[in-house]
Amino acid sequence: MAIRPKERDAIATILDSPAPSANDLAVDVLRTVDRLRAERTDWYVLVVDPGVCVHLHGPFITKNAAKKAIDKGVVFAASKNANALILQINKHDEEGNADV
Repeated sequence: MAIRPKERDAIATILDSPAPSANDLAVDVLRTVDRLRAERTDWYVLVVDPGVCVHLHGPFITKNAAKKAIDKGVVFAASKNANALILQINKHDEEGNADV
């Protein structure tokens, strides 16, 4: 999983700050990582391969990274009639309603 600069900087800030104990520091780091990753909006590539399957690749850190994966052949299909769609999947809120 790729590390985003915002995530790296948030953890570096915690590590540079005083903490009562190593355990408290570890808890702060883990909670921050969990929160930041939950806030991510990752990119995916949906491949529709007629007569074969539909499959999802990802997550990718950016839309450009998803496109590069297609261009480099990391994301591929079995047939020449396949199509790829780059998309984001929105997360649900706590009540289970999709953010639209």
